[in-house]
Amino acid sequence: MVVVKPVSEPIEEIVAEIVNRCIELVGGFEGLLKYDNLTWVTSLVRSAYAVVLKHELNKTTEEIAKILGITKNTAKEILEAKEEKVRELISKGELQSIEELDTHIAGALAKIAYKQLKSEGDRKIERIVRNVFNIAINILGGYKRIGELKFLTWLPSLVRAIYAVVLKNEQNVTDEELTTKLGISDVTLKKILEADPTELEQRLSELYDFDNDDDESKHESKIHIAGAIAKRAYEAFREKQLREQ
Repeated sequence: MVVVKPVSEPIEEIVAEIVNRCIELVGGFEGLLKYDNLTWVTSLVRSAYAVVLKHELNKTTEEIAKILGITKNTAKEILEAKEEKVRELISKGELQSIEELDTHIAGALAKIAYKQLKSEGDRKIERIVRNVFNIAINILGGYKRIGELKFLTWLPSLVRAIYAVVLKNEQNVTDEELTTKLGISDVTLKKILEADPTELEQRLSELYDFDNDDDESKHESKIHIAGAIAKRAYEAFREKQLREQ
């Protein structure tokens, strides 16, 4: 029996996706029909939890063992499972012929599935950022208007603001993770996330002034406007997504 203490719902969703991907790697649900014994699915579920707890919640091996009701050595074996051999079995189509998946294979499968999931998530975020950026450019008057400007000294602030807004809303990334990823201070992030889009129209002209005057004293205003544009553009992106559903 898999003993798992309650964890947050988003974690449950990731675990479920990893387990499903692992099952696909061993031949899908139809492939499960050939097994007389599916007790190894327990190891698969534990492994999925262990990988997610490690990488999403930064739990230690000891904490993971306690949460899952397994030994510290088992948790360590899952987390240190080598993926190369299992990837080779997958590429050769030999994984499905294994009658019993041990802890090492289950751990490697979970790690492979988790990396696939994260990679797809990163690509999804890039697509969203690209779409939000294009909407932001339209808010600013389109690429024709941008082409008339000389320096675009405010553009890095806008890109960082878009990433901050998208990552916060799409993946609920922590403030600490955002400041590290974007290379900005806590104060800057706070100004981005607290920017008021309703003030955008009356302050938009200020942004164009920055193109000719990059006075450091206007830095705070630049961040606020960039945050407001990013939030307005993201809202427009989400509204469009809802209309298309």
